[in-house]
Amino acid sequence: MEKVVVVTVTYNSHNFLKRCINSLVNQTYKLEKIIVIDNHSNEENYQKNLTLQSDLVEIIYLDSNTGGAGGFEYGMTYSKKYNPDWVWIMDDDAFPTSDCLEKLLQHKDYENLGCICPAIFGDDLKQYQVYHHKKMSKHFKERAAYNSYEEFPDVFEIDANAFVGPLVKQKVIDEIGVADGGLFIYGDDTEYTYRISRKYKIILVKDAVINHRDVIVNDSKNDYKAWWKEYYNHRNRYLLIDEYSESGFQKFISIIKLKLYVRKRMLGSLLKKKYKGYRKVRLALYKQALRDGKKGIKGKVIDPVAYNKQFIK
Repeated sequence: MEKVVVVTVTYNSHNFLKRCINSLVNQTYKLEKIIVIDNHSNEENYQKNLTLQSDLVEIIYLDSNTGGAGGFEYGMTYSKKYNPDWVWIMDDDAFPTSDCLEKLLQHKDYENLGCICPAIFGDDLKQYQVYHHKKMSKHFKERAAYNSYEEFPDVFEIDANAFVGPLVKQKVIDEIGVADGGLFIYGDDTEYTYRISRKYKIILVKDAVINHRDVIVNDSKNDYKAWWKEYYNHRNRYLLIDEYSESGFQKFISIIKLKLYVRKRMLGSLLKKKYKGYRKVRLALYKQALRDGKKGIKGKVIDPVAYNKQFIK
């Protein structure tokens, strides 16, 4: 049997992590190790997480919150000590069905294979999250490979995928490297899986299913507390374009398209009533995202905790 090591990253979400680990322990294909990177959870969550540690589960507590990207970078690097054949990457709110891994590995001999992905079913809305299985345009615009699960072929190729269950060959990791921790959060999964697909094939197996939490978006002015995410979303998109454009012209057009999109959102921030009282904050984040992307600045620039303190009265 080929050895499979899981890498998952958690931050103050013990209940999700517990369910994730239970799903992994009950796989029909035996795992070599489950590595949990605790991204500096608070004391309560960390102590609860320690109760999950076992011969199969190893929990590593980081000294600071390095974001999902930093956590996966650390975990993928650390996993090499177990000499795996495959590394199974997943968020802590992902819960694979019991035969998910077994069904993925049935396709391990696919030609020029780099990564195998399961279909993702939304736990809350009870529908497949098809937008996580991506095709990339020449200007790095993402779209779902298919509009619905019913349209999926049994096995098909994609360009990029979320970190919700991609199974990556260790030989590929050895060649192209690990996740880019400098992205901190958002787009790190797209960047990494796209990096794979430029040299190897990424396939999705329809009947291998992983359940995943649906994040319900509250579209109101109260979203201002999460606007720091907008910074990383657009900065990292800029960095992706800069890294993977194959010509100066492609890069120029891709950056223009990104700037037009961001400026459209900036205009909406100025005109829409729901942003009243928070316009300057939102505009500043967009401006900084474009500026830092152009300069190639990586890392944790906007600290989520520090960002939210400005709204505490």
